[in-house]
Amino acid sequence: MEGWHPSLEGLCDELLGEEQLLSQRTESADAIRTPSDSSEDQQNQVQGLGTVSIWWAKLLRKHSTLTKSRADHNRPVTVLSGCTGAAAEIAVFKALGIPFVVLSASDPSLKCRAFVEANYPEHVPLHWFADIEDQYEGKACINHPSSAGCDACSVGSQGLDFAITGSPCHPFSVQRPDRFQGGIAEHAEFNTTMTSLLRWSKRFQPKVWVMEQVEGFDMPMTKNDKDPERTPLRMPGP
Repeated sequence: MEGWHPSLEGLCDELLGEEQLLSQRTESADAIRTPSDSSEDQQNQVQGLGTVSIWWAKLLRKHSTLTKSRADHNRPVTVLSGCTGAAAEIAVFKALGIPFVVLSASDPSLKCRAFVEANYPEHVPLHWFADIEDQYEGKACINHPSSAGCDACSVGSQGLDFAITGSPCHPFSVQRPDRFQGGIAEHAEFNTTMTSLLRWSKRFQPKVWVMEQVEGFDMPMTKNDKDPERTPLRMPGP
């Protein structure tokens, strides 16, 4: 299998370089700081907390301008999408200026599929599936209902560059009143994430996989569970 797509490698290089530069500057600042600076530093740290979560925005913006002049985009990033709803991945790749093709996508919601087609007509998935099970089993897709089957990921030996999934959050969400009452595994949508999604990832073997879930996915199964490893995220696979 080949390495990451040049676009992803370039972005990672940018992030790594900025991280190393920040580390060097922090070490230099610590070396010359005097004890009298401590109270002021603490105040500045508090004031700066609001920007920590968006530190990457400038890097993405910088990289998006670089990609327009790079000559290594002779092959678009191959993308697979599983139940992401509004297909934010399409908007992100477009904003970064990275050429891509959505080989296939799945979503049980007709409204979500219609939203994607209305907002991104030039990036409509080559194959639309009603769910991730049909997608990894290669059944006939919505675009080709009379076909004997559809190849959801025709990438050959190059392998799939990027995959993103947004499996149902209802079993794990803390907004559900009985989330910590011990009935997570009995929820009707539990196996979509814990079984079907694992089969999906094993079937397509993406080089980069973004899995979207709620915070409750990495919280204890019950309110009395003291084992930090007993969360849906950390459970061993089937």
